[in-house]
Amino acid sequence: MFNSLKYIALLLLAITMFSCSDDDTNPVKDTDEITLNSIVNKTSGDYTFDVLSEGTELEEGHNVFYIRATDNSGNSIANDISVNLMMDMGMMMHSTPFMTEVVTMNDKEYIKVDATFIMASAGGTWFLTLKSETMNIDERIDYTVTATGNVKRFIFDEKSYFVTLRSLDSPKVGINDFIVSIHTRESMMIHPAVTDLTTEVEMLMPSMGHGSDGNVSPVHTENGVYAGKVNFNMTGDWQITLKLKRGDIMIGEPIVYTLDF
Repeated sequence: MFNSLKYIALLLLAITMFSCSDDDTNPVKDTDEITLNSIVNKTSGDYTFDVLSEGTELEEGHNVFYIRATDNSGNSIANDISVNLMMDMGMMMHSTPFMTEVVTMNDKEYIKVDATFIMASAGGTWFLTLKSETMNIDERIDYTVTATGNVKRFIFDEKSYFVTLRSLDSPKVGINDFIVSIHTRESMMIHPAVTDLTTEVEMLMPSMGHGSDGNVSPVHTENGVYAGKVNFNMTGDWQITLKLKRGDIMIGEPIVYTLDF
């Protein structure tokens, strides 16, 4: 009898361990369990709008943030709202590359905004507009975009290009992801992704006068994002030079990113 109970207990323990192991191997979607911080909040009439992010601020370069839009009963109006991102520079205004979609997190609806801020707030005032003709909503919410140096701008063939570093927030010795996105400016309101370039990456440690092996030049993946690899074979000061080409033609001057870790 004791042996039978012992066998049953071991079997139940094995089933429990297997179940836990199986859960651990299932990836959690980024919209399932994330903690959001309120960046700015506005209540106007019967509606409340909350701009939220996993970080505590929005930054020059690539950002993902969320907008919670509700009526005075707490019901979501996300599907009825159109979003635009703008910068007021006094003498002129412009938008920035961004995409939106409505997502559900913890049984709440949010407008997810995937944006690349092409400059920091030092150049003007960033704001978003929230509009709905059917609900008579036309709101402006100002916010701050802090400087990072992640966006490099150049002009080629009378067009502005914006190259944004989207990785290396926490570089380490060894192989690191090297990801950039590239956009151009068709007008002050339209900034399409550039998808037809090839790249060359070169590494240099200026203080030591050497580069590194094992680097992979970024290639286009989707929506103007180019992914590759860079190798830091030791800590210290590093210079990453990125050359952009369309066919055999160099597009602009080489882009240089510097970091020290």
